[in-house]
Amino acid sequence: MGRVIRLLPVVCCPERSVLDRDELNRRVIDQLVRLFGEEARQPRDVLYVDWSSDRHTATVQDGEPLTDFPVYQPIAFDPAWEGRLSLAGTETDSLFGGHIEGALRSAERVVEQL
Repeated sequence: MGRVIRLLPVVCCPERSVLDRDELNRRVIDQLVRLFGEEARQPRDVLYVDWSSDRHTATVQDGEPLTDFPVYQPIAFDPAWEGRLSLAGTETDSLFGGHIEGALRSAERVVEQL
Protein backbone atom coordinates (compact mmCIF):
# COMPACT_ATOMS: atom_id res chain seq x y z
CA MET A 1 0.00 0.00 0.00
CA GLY A 2 1.36 3.41 -0.97
CA ARG A 3 1.45 6.63 0.95
CA VAL A 4 -1.79 8.25 2.05
CA ILE A 5 -1.81 11.99 1.53
CA ARG A 6 -4.84 14.18 2.01
CA LEU A 7 -5.00 17.46 0.17
CA LEU A 8 -7.67 20.11 0.23
CA PRO A 9 -7.46 22.11 -2.98
CA VAL A 10 -9.71 25.15 -2.98
CA VAL A 11 -11.22 26.17 -6.30
CA CYS A 12 -12.05 29.85 -6.51
CA CYS A 13 -12.76 30.78 -10.05
CA PRO A 14 -15.75 32.08 -11.98
CA GLU A 15 -15.64 28.94 -14.14
CA ARG A 16 -16.59 26.70 -11.20
CA SER A 17 -20.22 27.70 -11.61
CA VAL A 18 -20.34 26.54 -15.25
CA LEU A 19 -18.10 23.46 -15.11
CA ASP A 20 -19.50 20.11 -14.07
CA ARG A 21 -18.02 18.13 -11.19
CA ASP A 22 -16.06 15.78 -13.47
CA GLU A 23 -14.36 18.67 -15.27
CA LEU A 24 -13.53 20.40 -11.97
CA ASN A 25 -12.06 17.16 -10.61
CA ARG A 26 -10.00 16.72 -13.79
CA ARG A 27 -8.62 20.24 -13.47
CA VAL A 28 -7.80 19.78 -9.79
CA ILE A 29 -6.03 16.48 -10.49
CA ASP A 30 -4.12 18.03 -13.42
CA GLN A 31 -2.91 20.77 -11.10
CA LEU A 32 -1.90 18.24 -8.43
CA VAL A 33 0.05 16.30 -11.09
CA ARG A 34 1.89 19.50 -12.05
CA LEU A 35 2.76 20.05 -8.39
CA PHE A 36 3.46 16.49 -7.19
CA GLY A 37 4.10 14.34 -10.26
CA GLU A 38 2.30 11.51 -12.01
CA GLU A 39 1.63 9.63 -8.77
CA ALA A 40 -1.06 12.22 -8.03
CA ARG A 41 -3.00 11.27 -11.19
CA GLN A 42 -4.54 8.20 -9.52
CA PRO A 43 -6.09 9.40 -6.26
CA ARG A 44 -7.77 6.83 -4.06
CA ASP A 45 -10.79 9.11 -3.79
CA VAL A 46 -11.93 12.61 -4.67
CA LEU A 47 -14.42 14.30 -2.39
CA TYR A 48 -16.05 17.35 -3.93
CA VAL A 49 -17.73 19.89 -1.69
CA ASP A 50 -19.08 23.17 -3.00
CA TRP A 51 -19.11 25.29 0.13
CA SER A 52 -20.56 28.20 -1.84
CA SER A 53 -23.88 26.37 -2.02
CA ASP A 54 -23.98 25.43 1.67
CA ARG A 55 -26.50 27.67 3.44
CA HIS A 56 -24.58 27.39 6.73
CA THR A 57 -21.31 28.49 5.12
CA ALA A 58 -22.10 31.04 2.43
CA THR A 59 -24.61 33.73 1.58
CA VAL A 60 -25.81 35.06 -1.77
CA GLN A 61 -23.44 38.01 -1.34
CA ASP A 62 -20.48 35.60 -1.09
CA GLY A 63 -21.07 34.68 -4.73
CA GLU A 64 -20.56 38.24 -5.85
CA PRO A 65 -16.99 39.15 -6.79
CA LEU A 66 -15.20 41.56 -4.47
CA THR A 67 -14.61 44.90 -6.12
CA ASP A 68 -12.54 46.24 -3.25
CA PHE A 69 -10.86 44.99 -0.11
CA PRO A 70 -13.02 45.15 3.02
CA VAL A 71 -11.76 47.69 5.54
CA TYR A 72 -11.44 46.15 8.98
CA GLN A 73 -10.88 48.21 12.10
CA PRO A 74 -8.53 47.11 14.88
CA ILE A 75 -10.12 44.50 17.12
CA ALA A 76 -10.42 45.76 20.66
CA PHE A 77 -10.11 43.40 23.58
CA ASP A 78 -9.57 43.69 27.32
CA PRO A 79 -6.20 45.37 28.07
CA ALA A 80 -5.46 42.55 30.54
CA TRP A 81 -4.74 40.39 27.49
CA GLU A 82 -2.19 42.85 26.05
CA GLY A 83 1.01 40.95 25.22
CA ARG A 84 -0.64 37.64 26.14
CA LEU A 85 -3.10 37.19 23.27
CA SER A 86 -2.45 37.65 19.58
CA LEU A 87 -5.20 37.69 16.96
CA ALA A 88 -4.45 36.64 13.40
CA GLY A 89 -6.57 36.16 10.31
CA THR A 90 -7.59 38.05 7.24
CA GLU A 91 -10.04 40.11 9.32
CA THR A 92 -7.18 41.54 11.38
CA ASP A 93 -5.30 43.08 8.44
CA SER A 94 -6.06 46.70 7.60
CA LEU A 95 -4.72 46.57 4.02
CA PHE A 96 -5.82 43.24 2.54
CA GLY A 97 -8.75 42.15 4.68
CA GLY A 98 -10.86 39.42 3.14
CA HIS A 99 -8.01 38.08 0.98
CA ILE A 100 -5.25 35.54 1.47
CA GLU A 101 -2.74 38.40 1.50
CA GLY A 102 -4.42 39.71 4.66
CA ALA A 103 -4.20 36.32 6.37
CA LEU A 104 -0.52 36.00 5.44
CA ARG A 105 0.31 39.53 6.59
CA SER A 106 -1.50 38.94 9.89
CA ALA A 107 0.44 35.71 10.45
CA GLU A 108 3.72 37.54 9.83
CA ARG A 109 2.66 40.29 12.24
CA VAL A 110 1.87 37.82 15.01
CA VAL A 111 5.16 35.93 14.50
CA GLU A 112 7.08 39.21 14.76
CA GLN A 113 5.27 39.96 18.05
CA LEU A 114 6.36 36.67 19.63
